[in-house]
Amino acid sequence: MPLPKSKKMSGLGKAIIRDRFKGHPPRDNEGVLHTTDLDDGPSWVKMQSVTQEGDLDAFLSTAQLAGTEFTAEKLNIKVVTNTYQNPFLLSSADEKEALKKHAAYQEKLTVPRRPKWDKTTTPGQLKRQERDNFLAWRRDLAFLQEEEGLLMTPFERNLEVWRQLWRVIERSHLVVQIVDARNPMLFRSTDLEKYVKEVDPRKKNLLLVNKADMLTTKQRHEWADYFDSQGIRYTFFSAELAKQKQEEEQKREEKAELFATLKNDNRSDDDEGEEEEEEVEQIAETISMMRIADDDDHVDPEDVAEEVVSDGEGVGEDSEEEDDDEEDEEEEEEEEEEEEEEEGIEEGSEVNGDEGSKTKIREYGEAGDGVIDDERTRIRTETDLLDLMIAEAPKIEDTEDFENPNNDKLMIGLVGYPNVGKSSTINALIGEKRVSVSSTPGKTKHFQTIHLTPTLVLCDCPGLVFPSFATTKADMVCNGVLPIDQLREFTGPAALVAQRIPKEVLGAIYGFKIRTRPEEEGGDGVPTGEELLIAYARE
Repeated sequence: MPLPKSKKMSGLGKAIIRDRFKGHPPRDNEGVLHTTDLDDGPSWVKMQSVTQEGDLDAFLSTAQLAGTEFTAEKLNIKVVTNTYQNPFLLSSADEKEALKKHAAYQEKLTVPRRPKWDKTTTPGQLKRQERDNFLAWRRDLAFLQEEEGLLMTPFERNLEVWRQLWRVIERSHLVVQIVDARNPMLFRSTDLEKYVKEVDPRKKNLLLVNKADMLTTKQRHEWADYFDSQGIRYTFFSAELAKQKQEEEQKREEKAELFATLKNDNRSDDDEGEEEEEEVEQIAETISMMRIADDDDHVDPEDVAEEVVSDGEGVGEDSEEEDDDEEDEEEEEEEEEEEEEEEGIEEGSEVNGDEGSKTKIREYGEAGDGVIDDERTRIRTETDLLDLMIAEAPKIEDTEDFENPNNDKLMIGLVGYPNVGKSSTINALIGEKRVSVSSTPGKTKHFQTIHLTPTLVLCDCPGLVFPSFATTKADMVCNGVLPIDQLREFTGPAALVAQRIPKEVLGAIYGFKIRTRPEEEGGDGVPTGEELLIAYARE
């Protein structure tokens, strides 16, 4: 059985050699030219080849080769700080320069045009012209990215989807572009509005700012001032609040139906009514006896019976009369509420018709900023939004020559990004009308025409991503343009969130405290992406 190896790497041969030369040191310079002292101790790392050195290692090795000795000396200390810059983000100067380039090339962000055609154009010729125009449009955008170095968001590259947009614009009297209130300019295509006017100057545009409940009243005022300065027709809307309101109304209707059903079930014939009267009298006598036992005051059983009848459900004909009175009162209250809603819509003094919805909007929109809503900034109801669309659209008699199979109906086209709430807005408008809605697919079976009334049709275009500029990919992630399920680099988006939202707000929402570098160590008080994520992971 072999002996275990020693950790000191010592053996019999080495011990004999050391013992042999122990008493015979080399004479003078004997063996100096061809021998080297090797440190064979346990702390010595075996000989390694060094091909790269860090700055500090290179400095120390050079000093050692030069035989230079250093002594510690305390002088005036100067801390050299190097501001941390995320390589996936732009500096302030670079971002300003990028925004200037975006403004300079904004006119180049176009949507593909459908070529002119008439009755003599064959389908094959039209398709070939459409492909040629689409390829030319793709080349122009590629030139901006490659030659000018501009970063663009992902955009729709399927010609068939753009064909649906062309057909919606050709058929619609009013084109409603739906954008996200959190960043309206990112989701708004200015060239789309120009294209609508190019197709026919009589067509109208409307910018629908959805998810407006996420903005304060002051923020809505700021956006309203900007839109007014640019001459943009706009309105604020919240499909989420509309959905909540409709759910509340549905619950009230269900309760009313349940109450009516119970009343019908409790109604009985005269014989059953007499039996119930006897039961009520017995209950009244029992209650009066109990009260007499508790109190010396005399209680009349007839008075108690009246209380039982008034508190409980009606009996016989009296109950039917009381039920009729209650129904009349409920109908009068509903009529008064409807009149108040109509007055609020006409005067523009109220945001929503019922107090519950107004409370929600007050919580979301006014958030203690001390700014009062006006006609420009109020969040419209579903009925009010529909009335506004009808008012903004051109008159049907002035547009009889439109490319519209239903010339006698007003067509309103809805266009927007896939994630701006277009479907929710349509569902809110459908739910408000309380009619059986039929969705009839178009000839291409891509966009849908939804008949709200005999004279009004919604034309729903499939979700479409327009080309837009962006500063960084992290910016696109924060704006919801790029999906996070395929995200690999996470420090950039996290750093943007930390820069744009104060750390006190983040700490209050998520319940943690973000530890940042102190100023003497180069910190500026703004947490980095890593510091934000570390604080979140610790909770």
